[in-house]
Amino acid sequence: MKGISMKLKPFSIAALAFASWAAIATGALAQQMTLTKDSLPQITTTGTARATDKPDQATIYLGIRVEKPTAKEAADEASKASKTFLSDLRSQGVTDADIKTQQSQVAPIFDQERAPNGNMIRKQRGFMAMQTFSVRVRDVAKAGDVARRALQNGANIFNGVNFELANPKARRIALGAEAAKAARTEAEAYANAMGLKLGRIMMMQPADGGPHYAAAPAAMRMKADAGGAEETPIPLEPGEVESEAAMSVTWELVAN
Repeated sequence: MKGISMKLKPFSIAALAFASWAAIATGALAQQMTLTKDSLPQITTTGTARATDKPDQATIYLGIRVEKPTAKEAADEASKASKTFLSDLRSQGVTDADIKTQQSQVAPIFDQERAPNGNMIRKQRGFMAMQTFSVRVRDVAKAGDVARRALQNGANIFNGVNFELANPKARRIALGAEAAKAARTEAEAYANAMGLKLGRIMMMQPADGGPHYAAAPAAMRMKADAGGAEETPIPLEPGEVESEAAMSVTWELVAN
């Protein structure tokens, strides 16, 4: 019996030690879970705010495209035409900071022809050179006249216009603040219904990627023949710019 008693003794001590440790760990975990649950009840709400504004600037997309027998001829002609209508834009008060090159390229152009054996083959016709620009107009009322003048002075591409806010950040900040207030109003209503009130803010962040606004694009997308441009401005209606912000806020809930 002594041999058996000596073999069981280490096992009993180890089992007792493990049981004691498990009891302590379980009690500590339960206490931690209770403290977390009881001391930090929270509520999260998301507020939204929207606004429409009249745009106060326009971005026009203009350019030139020419075809010539050689790459040099095409590039030279495109550059000459671009300089002419860009110079006229500057004479209307458009600054260098408001003119930006979007695309500049020279490439061969081909025609499809049928060979004597009946197969379709490509035959080079010459070269194409194209330069396109974005032009910011800070007086929306002049956008149509700026576009018409450009077409009269060498441009033969008009790829439309976007009407925008000159300072969208200020609008986004204002809407973000309104969205945060809307989130608080909703959270307070829910908390009051449960006999509680809002405590500390635990988290606040823009929802769905943050505040944003949508520029108002013109419906017109066209290529124009400079020789056929009329003396009247191109009719461009600015409409309104839509802005929206959403803010998600989490509060601690406390007793009244």
